[in-house]
Amino acid sequence: MKYDAYLASVMKRKSDTFYPEMVPQAALDTIIASHVASAQLVDAAKKALFYGKPNKVLASLIEATPVGDDFEGDEDILHAILGIMTEAAEIGEKRNAPFIELKDELGDLLWYVTLLAECLGTNLEELFKMNDAKLEA
Repeated sequence: MKYDAYLASVMKRKSDTFYPEMVPQAALDTIIASHVASAQLVDAAKKALFYGKPNKVLASLIEATPVGDDFEGDEDILHAILGIMTEAAEIGEKRNAPFIELKDELGDLLWYVTLLAECLGTNLEELFKMNDAKLEA
């Protein structure tokens, strides 16, 4: 499925209603801040694992954690997952920023999504098609 067709499907299915009374702004801000804070730890782990960058908070957490088995699995998949988690949090954190900053973070998120798709032997057009079929059902 090509991007334009997927976009048309997304726009057809997206909600046109908004219920701000269901979650007050202060509560939403707290929820997003909590996610951003946990994503900062995820980002520190990603930077340590894949770029060799130490982090004091992460080091303290590691010292307080019992030693377990070494990581087993596909490192590129892990890299993509951690990147998706951190970039999604950055988008949430910058939700009121100028669009150019949001586009920059969205580009970073897309980079990690593309890496994960490649690791899974697929591509974005195939994912568009699969997701559209799932939502159609």
